[in-house]
Amino acid sequence: MPDLIKVIEGMPTQTIAGRRDRAAIALIALTGVRDAALVSLRRKHIDPSQGRLNQDATEVDTKFGKNLWTHFFPVPAPIREFATAWVEELDSLDDPCDGPLLPRDVSPAGLHEPSPRKTAGPIRAIMKRACINAGIGYRPPHTIRHTLTVYGDEVCRTLLDKKAWSQNLGHSSLTTTELSYGRLDHQMVAVRLAGLASRGNVDDITAMLVEADPEDLEYIRSVLRRSKRLRA
Repeated sequence: MPDLIKVIEGMPTQTIAGRRDRAAIALIALTGVRDAALVSLRRKHIDPSQGRLNQDATEVDTKFGKNLWTHFFPVPAPIREFATAWVEELDSLDDPCDGPLLPRDVSPAGLHEPSPRKTAGPIRAIMKRACINAGIGYRPPHTIRHTLTVYGDEVCRTLLDKKAWSQNLGHSSLTTTELSYGRLDHQMVAVRLAGLASRGNVDDITAMLVEADPEDLEYIRSVLRRSKRLRA
């Protein structure tokens, strides 16, 4: 998460377009929204006062056409501030409620675009520029969802926390989150192993099983599968 904040904070914001681009990346970090859904969002789909995003599949390009209410993740304050500041600026430009959340053409004179973008290519281009500006290699927008998953592993304390985090990512099963997301980079692996060494011989897999609801068999099976891979 610190690296992601560094990327976002380093984005140029002297222009309205720059602030829009910063908000695009911040919105992914705040809500976990996929880039294809992000570009199809309209102003009416986000409610900063309630801290939520309505991914209405009749209007938003969601995965598998699923309707999804996404609540803002409890991420570091700057991420939420950048996203909500853009919504406020958009409103100040007399953006129609049904207008795109991330319009192509923005200027102090107002907005000149009736419909959202059709492809996620521009979001990837924004992310690429942001990574170059931060002096790091390109990371696709989807990697932010992986970052959110790792961050969730840090802040979630109970199985219910983990389920809520997983559901908010749009996953129907906690197993999807556990097995397909949250791969650690080599630096994070080193940090975690150093932490385990400082605490002594701690079995994290056992700790996870103790937290698990005995009736949640699928979750327990996923943990056991991970345990086998770790021992291999």
